Amino acid sequence: MSFSLAVVASKLTQQALVNRKILPLHWHLKNQTMLDRLPADIFHRSFIISLMGCCYAFLLVYLLNLFTDKELEVIKFVKLNMMFSIWLAAGACVLSIYRTLGSPYKKQHLK
Repeated sequence: MSFSLAVVASKLTQQALVNRKILPLHWHLKNQTMLDRLPADIFHRSFIISLMGCCYAFLLVYLLNLFTDKELEVIKFVKLNMMFSIWLAAGACVLSIYRTLGSPYKKQHLK
């Protein structure tokens, strides 16, 4: 899910940049963050973001096994799954949009 959302968010942001509906971010060399280290290619970046989502899912399952019983009520499981999906989707979209806005490859095509 995070892969497809990251691809869609990146494509829409890229189209908005090309159509000049939004302005790109201006990076400075002093502001290098971990987000800047994500790949510039949309599919590679979406794959990395989906791997991060898988890591979060494994962490969630581990913590559930650690702190709760082995059985979880269906309603609680559905609520937990919905909240996890919403937060993962929001995080994937924000990461991909922010990285697309700062991509130097896209800035060259805008000039």
